[in-house]
Amino acid sequence: MPESSGNSFQRALAVWRNVNLSTLQKQLHSQGSEIIEGQKESLLKRKDLSQKTKDFRKLSEEEKTGNIKGLLKAYQSEIDALTKRSKVSESAFLSLHNLLANAPDPYPLLELMLDQAIAFDETEHLAKENAELKKQIVSQSDVADLERRLAKAQEDVVALSREKEHAKEVEMRALFEEKEKNWAEREAELHRQVNEARDLVRDMAASHEATQARLSAHDKKTDEGLIGRLAELDIAASDLERANLRIVQVERRNEELCSEIAALRSGKGTGAEVKAEKFQETLKVLEEDYHNLTRVLERTNLERRIESEKLQKMIASLEKDSSRKGEDLNTLRNRESWISSKQDLYFAISNTQLIEFSTIEEEISENPSTEETLRTSLEKLLLSTNKKLNNDLTLLRVSRSDLEENLLNLQTDLDLANRELSDQKQLAAKLEEDLSRIQDRRPPTLGAPSVIGTTRHSRSIRQSSPADSIINSREDSLSGVLEKPDTSILPIITQQRDRFRSRNSELEDELRQQFATISALRSEVQQLQKDNLQLYERSRYLGDYRRGDLAITVGEGSQLERYRNQYEKSVNPFENFRGRVVFFVHSLADSLRKQLESCDR
Repeated sequence: MPESSGNSFQRALAVWRNVNLSTLQKQLHSQGSEIIEGQKESLLKRKDLSQKTKDFRKLSEEEKTGNIKGLLKAYQSEIDALTKRSKVSESAFLSLHNLLANAPDPYPLLELMLDQAIAFDETEHLAKENAELKKQIVSQSDVADLERRLAKAQEDVVALSREKEHAKEVEMRALFEEKEKNWAEREAELHRQVNEARDLVRDMAASHEATQARLSAHDKKTDEGLIGRLAELDIAASDLERANLRIVQVERRNEELCSEIAALRSGKGTGAEVKAEKFQETLKVLEEDYHNLTRVLERTNLERRIESEKLQKMIASLEKDSSRKGEDLNTLRNRESWISSKQDLYFAISNTQLIEFSTIEEEISENPSTEETLRTSLEKLLLSTNKKLNNDLTLLRVSRSDLEENLLNLQTDLDLANRELSDQKQLAAKLEEDLSRIQDRRPPTLGAPSVIGTTRHSRSIRQSSPADSIINSREDSLSGVLEKPDTSILPIITQQRDRFRSRNSELEDELRQQFATISALRSEVQQLQKDNLQLYERSRYLGDYRRGDLAITVGEGSQLERYRNQYEKSVNPFENFRGRVVFFVHSLADSLRKQLESCDR
């Protein structure tokens, strides 16, 4: 069987070598291209021949006899081309048949080769399995050795369990010692922090009380410094808390690493030593982190002390600023007596403040029991003053609305006057053109105007408007020139022009007066806006006198909202912020004082 398969392989190899498949494929490709080109040419020629045949059929009998020879030649050439193509196809087919006639079928040979390759792979796999089985037989031959190894392994297990118990005991002992050490350090640190916090709280309470005592007579601008200080202290406390939390985490991690190191030290083997070295390196890194955090905490404490010193300096500067502001306020109060008669309301308010406040302070210093009565009288005074301010504000608004109305009316009149002036200027220009045209058309000698025409024109001018008089005068002048060359209306037109010029001068004077009135009204409106803003500032001052205990209601509106926005823009932003947070600061200070008192207990 192998010999027959080998002979068949040799024969097939010899036949396919003679076939030379690559050359045959190229040859068939070229022949196929020639056949396709011949088919295309034959198709075109047949279409041409079919068209010629159709044309020939349409010809008459005499024309057919003359053209039949050409048609026969075309048919003969097409037959020769078909014969040539059939010969080429037959020769190509015969050459291919001669090459492939004795060639065997390659499919069984290829299938046989595939089976042989699969069998070869299976043989290699079986050889490997055979070698592995031989090794297993050799390894399983020594049973006594296995029993000895088993007994030794059992002894090793017992010894290992004892070592693990001892290592666990050492680990737990080291862990407890480490925890006790950490707890002791933590307790000492907490005691130190508590003492520092108490000292800090006492210092803060003393500083706060001293600050409140020093700044109670001023406008509470140092509340901003207190707010900043409290914010800085909150930030420092949060940083301290985060640092303490980080320290606790590092200590916990340190305990875990100590327990792992103790377990690894009690173990054996190279792997355990490598792990121990790695854990030692990790422990060093964590210790470095711990030291870094400690340094950061110390730096934070130092920065907090520096910030506290800065805050003390800021408080001192704010006290100086407050005293300077108090002096400026006294100066301004003294200057309020110099206000003109236009500001009688401001003068009354400043006098009321100077008289009532000084009287109240003297009466309180002489008799403290009358404080409540004086406060009630002051509230009544403030309410009456506020009511008067509201009435004045309403009157000013009404007067302002009237002035704005008058301003709009004047503006409308001004627009009408401007339009009328422009119309008059246009009419004057047309009149001058007509006059120049009439002057050009007039003959050298013209008679005087008739009295009747003069009276008629004068009556028409008196009874009509200026524009109508101009139009009528122009029409009459043109008709007079055309109909009666010896009559002239030039004196009448000259008088009308003079009247228009005088009227224009009067309108210009009136326009200047209106412009002056508008500018005066605008300046008065601006002054009223300033006065309204000052009135709003005074009402705000009176409303904030009792710091929210006395509610002074002022009518809200779009104008008042605008004045309020202007006032808020003109006020110092720190003063504006202080007014919003002063209540929060006092409540925060009270809660902090209560917490500190509970801690001291």
